[in-house]
Amino acid sequence: MNKVLFSGFFLANFVLYYTKIKKVMKKLIFTLLTCCILHFASNAQFCGVSDSLICSPDTSLKVPGFNPVTDSLAPFINGTNYSYTIHFKNFDTVPGVGVITTLKIDSIGNLPSGLCWATNKSNNTFTTSENGCIQLSGTVCDTPGQYLITIIADVNGFPLNLANAPTPVAYFIRVNNTGDTITPVDSVETPFVHYGAEVSTGCSPASVNEVEAVINSLSIVPNPVNTTAMATFVSTKSGKMTEKITNIIGEQVHLTTRQVVAGTNSFTIQRNNLPPGVYFYSLSDGSTMITKRMVVAE
Repeated sequence: MNKVLFSGFFLANFVLYYTKIKKVMKKLIFTLLTCCILHFASNAQFCGVSDSLICSPDTSLKVPGFNPVTDSLAPFINGTNYSYTIHFKNFDTVPGVGVITTLKIDSIGNLPSGLCWATNKSNNTFTTSENGCIQLSGTVCDTPGQYLITIIADVNGFPLNLANAPTPVAYFIRVNNTGDTITPVDSVETPFVHYGAEVSTGCSPASVNEVEAVINSLSIVPNPVNTTAMATFVSTKSGKMTEKITNIIGEQVHLTTRQVVAGTNSFTIQRNNLPPGVYFYSLSDGSTMITKRMVVAE
């Protein structure tokens, strides 16, 4: 009997201890994941300057959210230069956070290559229910499809990915080639929905945060990648460069050194065991880096 009581007491305490540890680990994983996202996405594709001259908010908006709504935003056409304004009205509360005093946009990521963002506020910070605007600028050149943009915000000092908020704020941008049939927005919140077409030949593939210096004109073909792809770029000098692949939250999944020659270079990218998803392929000589979005297909 004593053994039974002891076993029951031990089991009960073990379950209680395991439950506490599990809660702590969940909080720790959430914290680490948030830090990874913020580190990776900090100022992602930011144009460099936000200012009241960038765009003028639509003060007629009375309901929190974006305008145009995601279904009404026309697809961006490859090879076309844009200066497009998205208006919004800030929320007054966020479930799980409470009343909003300030919301600071830290980064807007997963934009189609060639686009950068800026707002009408120099500090990208908006108060409760304040009207604001985001301007997307640049020449689009990316794989046709639907992109779920990643908005990382500081809400009352608390970092939050708005797409993963208790009440998600999901906004999609579509990319088409000239003449493509327009595909309706798919509300499934995946980072990328492929439309089954390659980048238009009427544009030169752009990159994310591309630095036109030593390395330029990076392309990945085919993209999406099934088993292998070819990365081609131009270098102005010979030497060793670092090749890196990271996933959507900034985790490094591949790292190696490549020997580069002055002129055109081509390297084979092996998918290996990478699961389907959005990745970023980078080349760096230590002072400059070029990055291209890479999609791994089913």
